[in-house]
Parts: sequence; C-alpha cells; structure tokens
Amino acid sequence: MALSAEEKERIAREHLAALEAKEAAKARKARLDAASAEDRERQAEQFRREEQVRRIKAEVEEAFYSDRGYVKYTNHRGRVLWLTPEEYRIRKTRTGRRRHKKSLLSVGTRYRQGLLYLLVAIIALAVGAYLAK
Repeated sequence: MALSAEEKERIAREHLAALEAKEAAKARKARLDAASAEDRERQAEQFRREEQVRRIKAEVEEAFYSDRGYVKYTNHRGRVLWLTPEEYRIRKTRTGRRRHKKSLLSVGTRYRQGLLYLLVAIIALAVGAYLAK
C-alpha cells in the first residue's frame, strides 16, 4: 500500500513544522542560557565589588582606631570591638578572675549517690543471675 501524494506532502509538512518548533525551542534555550550566564557574571562582579568595598572600609576603620590608640578586641560572639587601653585591661582582668564551681553536689550527696548506684548495680546482677537460671 503506497502513500498518496497528498499524504506524503502532509507528512512532510508535519515533520517540517516539528523540526522548526524544535529549532525554535533550541534557540530560545540558547538565549536563556546566554542571559543567565550574563546574569551570573554580573552577580559575580557585584560580589567582587562589594568585597573590595568591605576590605577598604575595614582598612580605614583599623587605621582610624589604631591612630587614636584603641585596641582591637574580639568578644565571645566573634564581634570586633575597639576599646580604649583601659577598657581592654579591665575586660582582660575580669575574664581572668572568673571561677567555676567544681560541683553542684556536696561531698555527702556524692557519697550517697555513689551508694545508690552500687545498690542498683547489685540488684541488676541479682536479677540477671535469677533470669539466667
């Protein structure tokens, strides 16, 4: 069964339309890829610029405070503070004086707690021996 001329022409037109649609989609994708690449490059350039601005500001701040005799201090949260030498000395001596308690429990309480653990261990051994029989 051979195809008629009309069927051949219809199939050719449909295939040509599908190929053109495929080519148009490929061209759209290429334009989007190029646009997104340009956008990524713009973002990278913006990031580099912001990093340079941050670095310059840090250098100016350091020079400003150092010239006036301030001392750079980083607190326990990682935040940088500029302190006068007197404030710096006070903070450093204050941290050295802090003392922590060795234990919240007194000696008698720790002794009783140890006896309680020993009693629990003995009971556990007795139950284990009974179950093993």
